[in-house]
Amino acid sequence: MQMHGLGGGKAKSIRFNSDVATWIWDRIDSIFARAKVPSSVLRFKVLDVYHAAENLQKGIKSLGEQIGDILTFPSLRTKLRDDHWIEVANVLETKLELSSNHSGLDRGEVLRVVRYIRQHGEAGYLDYPKYSLMWLPLGSGSIDSAIRCIISLRMKSSGTFWRVPKAERFLC
Repeated sequence: MQMHGLGGGKAKSIRFNSDVATWIWDRIDSIFARAKVPSSVLRFKVLDVYHAAENLQKGIKSLGEQIGDILTFPSLRTKLRDDHWIEVANVLETKLELSSNHSGLDRGEVLRVVRYIRQHGEAGYLDYPKYSLMWLPLGSGSIDSAIRCIISLRMKSSGTFWRVPKAERFLC
């Protein structure tokens, strides 16, 4: 309702920048509907590039040490940022097949990362070149930082103590 109160229906465009939490992505369309945002408003959904890179790194590490020499994180991270997510997912799958006998391999984690890349790529959340050209932020760090600062400024004054119900009302 905050978006509705701020006039979200009158916006030219709205950007959602989020991390990997599936429940957040699943709620976005219902948030637009409840806020009465017309379909004419441009909507951009961006997966935080740092979370995407972090998951990619987990996938590479899960392939094991020997494979780490073959796969370089910086080159695959660059491909991911350049909207070549299909190639990144294919490389991980290929390396997983080639290293099936390697000790230290975490097959489940590599497959999770491949699914993660494909899911967000197919949804259009990894189109970083387009978002960069539009001057849209690729990370959510500034948002996270602003929230922490605002809450700190409002809630942590010297000598201030809060009861949970009153603190929740104060933040809303």
